[in-house]
Amino acid sequence: MSSVKTGVVLDEITDTKGKEQFEKEWSVILHNDDYHDMDYIITMLMQIFKIDSNKARKITLEAHETNKSIITVLPKSEAMEKHNLIGLYGSDSENWVPVQSSVEPVSG
Repeated sequence: MSSVKTGVVLDEITDTKGKEQFEKEWSVILHNDDYHDMDYIITMLMQIFKIDSNKARKITLEAHETNKSIITVLPKSEAMEKHNLIGLYGSDSENWVPVQSSVEPVSG
């Protein structure tokens, strides 16, 4: 006797274009920092995000003045990776305090 399976497993059907579009909409946000000097934050942004010093300075100043600044928008997995790198930046120093950041979906 053989059995025939019918039906569709919905979890296996994905709309990759829709998924990619959704994942592109996550902001990496820098929060105001009272522990590190501006040069430290600017250097961190330049190293992690591969941006120039002018853009890094602008992001840092905005976070200082408004309590947060969007650094970039990336797919969710990349945004989370950058967020984790910010949290670990400088962790090899003796009196390390992590730089505060967050990841949020872009509201639409």
